[in-house]
This record gives sequence, C-alpha cells and structure tokens, in this order.
Amino acid sequence: MIIGRGMLALAFSQYANNEDVIIFASGVSNSRETNEKAFEREFNLIKATLSENPDKLFIYFSTCSMYDPHAKETLYVKHKLEIETYIEKNAEKFLILRVSQILGKSKNSTLVNYLVDCIENNKTFELWENSNRNLIALDDVVRISKEFIENSSYYNGTYHIANAHNIDVIDLVKLMETLLSKKASYTVTSRGEKYNPIPNDINTITSKINILMDERYYYNSLKDFIEKNKG
Repeated sequence: MIIGRGMLALAFSQYANNEDVIIFASGVSNSRETNEKAFEREFNLIKATLSENPDKLFIYFSTCSMYDPHAKETLYVKHKLEIETYIEKNAEKFLILRVSQILGKSKNSTLVNYLVDCIENNKTFELWENSNRNLIALDDVVRISKEFIENSSYYNGTYHIANAHNIDVIDLVKLMETLLSKKASYTVTSRGEKYNPIPNDINTITSKINILMDERYYYNSLKDFIEKNKG
C-alpha cells in the first residue's frame, strides 16, 4: 500500500499492491514549510493510518536535516522528530528511514534544481563558500530501502539513508558546470556552515547491492539526474 502521489510514492510503485507494507509518502517534504496546518495534516493522517492498519509494516521517510546546522532548529525538523517519536511509541512494526537530499525530479525547489536553472539560463547566484550538502540518487534510496523492508531484523528501528560523503557546494557547482558544458555566474560569499557527518547505517547494504559511494558517485549521479530531467 502506498500513501501519497509525489516523487517517493511513484518511485516505490512496486509496493502499491502489497497489503503487508505501508509506504507513507504523503508527508511534508518542503524543508522550508512553516504552515502548522500542513504539519497537522500529516500527523493526523499518520495517526489514522496506524490505527486502521495495526498489523502492517509502516515505512516513514524522515529527514537527515537535523545534521544541517542551518536546519536543525526549523519547524520542519522538529515536526519530523515529533512524528518519529509517535511512530516508535504507537506502531507495532515500523521502519523510520531518515533520508538526505534526494536527487530526483521533484516539485519542490531543491538546491540542484535551482543550480541547474541558474547555470542553464545565465542567472547569477550567490555561492556560500563554507556550505556543503549530502545528496543521494532516488534510485539508490529505493534499492536501499527495499533491503530494509525485506529483512525483518531491521524492523522497529531508525536508519539513515545518505551518501557516505558530503560535497562542498563550490565543488557541486564545478561538477554541474562540467556536466552542463556551461560556466556558472556567481558571487562567492563567506557564509554557510558545514553539514555535520551523518551516521553510516547502510554500508553493509550498499556493499551487498553494489552501490559504490566513491569519489565518482556525485558525478555519476548528477549526470544521470540531468539526463533524466532534460526538457
């Protein structure tokens, strides 16, 4: 069963007719959200879903944003942590999967979407030289999540699905310049703060399913993202 219709819901379509698993992909996904009603809607839907499906494995996608110094005190992060606690106390079987920034086609204004637009359309942007990010490809999120879902030894736990390495934003821009064959127009400012290290909960899984998060991972994943989203 899948609850939701966005990027994650579509990516996990293989579980649409699985009556033993609930993929909850209808939560607040905009990290800049401040509307209390949006948070309340998600919370109420989770409560109702758990109440109506007590025996099913409940999959909740949370966030790694608590490791971002600029985001850890936001309403979005506090809301996600509150929901995590509720699920831990009220779900019979669950997986809380904290995901870093996903490289996938989304309606939300992500950093990568923003940079692609600026570079392709010759827009000047401000580059924070002290900032970095943690990005992971959508296809890899699905493959890794599937390993958690299909192995009951992981149940009733909270895990991080994130890249093994962070990338400085300036290096991210340089990669995108190479992939788009176009020079970016930006001004560098001494702003930002480094993303804190994210716990590595997936090393065993990535080794098993041959996902190599080496120095080429960002290049290959960005290349695939750009090619899939052209036009």
